[in-house]
Amino acid sequence: MPPGRWPRSAALIRERQREDRTVVLGLATGSTPVSFYAELVRLHREEKLSFANVTTFNLDEYYALPPGHPQSYHHFMQSQLFDHIDVPRACIHLPDGTVPRGEVEAHCAAYEETIRAAGGIDFQILGIAGLATLASTNRAARAAP
Repeated sequence: MPPGRWPRSAALIRERQREDRTVVLGLATGSTPVSFYAELVRLHREEKLSFANVTTFNLDEYYALPPGHPQSYHHFMQSQLFDHIDVPRACIHLPDGTVPRGEVEAHCAAYEETIRAAGGIDFQILGIAGLATLASTNRAARAAP
């Protein structure tokens, strides 16, 4: 991910902290966002960026892999980011890859509803064509007539 994008996410987190508001991050896995996650960890350790006001939602998970499996996205996110920052564990959301096949649709609908209940995604990280890409949303603009 281009380094110029890193300050935007940190600035949003800090801005929301000053306002005593939550920021909702949409996260991706794979090799493309690894440098972004490393920078967030660095900002937490060296610049004391807190993630106490952050809620996260991951895009996906491998079907039939339990969270502790070394190839699961749960494991990836723990080792790349969550184990190194102070995001509240209750505010970390990943799809459950172990949901029985007949319950997948309902699980996905419930996951989407959890995102809606959190107010939607403020800042989305995506891995596209070898580059970490972000999409920043503005909930206030969406709510305006």
